[in-house]
Amino acid sequence: MSAKPGPKLQPETLRRLHRLFPQEYRQEAEQLLFNRCGRVNIDSAVSAADVERIRTAALKVSNGKIGALLQAIQLAQVDYRDLLRSAGFSQDAEAHLTWEP
Repeated sequence: MSAKPGPKLQPETLRRLHRLFPQEYRQEAEQLLFNRCGRVNIDSAVSAADVERIRTAALKVSNGKIGALLQAIQLAQVDYRDLLRSAGFSQDAEAHLTWEP
């Protein structure tokens, strides 16, 4: 089963993406987050805010590397909670809001 594209990336997510990735990789990173980390095979009742939390976790663990971003997204597609733990976002549902690259 593949993930469905999700809601548009929020401005804060895009800002973080632009801080992390060199210009030549930004479009690819944005497309990966939109197309492959939209609903990440989680409950269809998940909110757009939850999707952004998962996307921010993927950005954090990527360290600005496309390969690492893809691995993070693949982890989220298996079990998004593992990605949230890897990013340090599992205990606090708002921790991603204060993270800065």
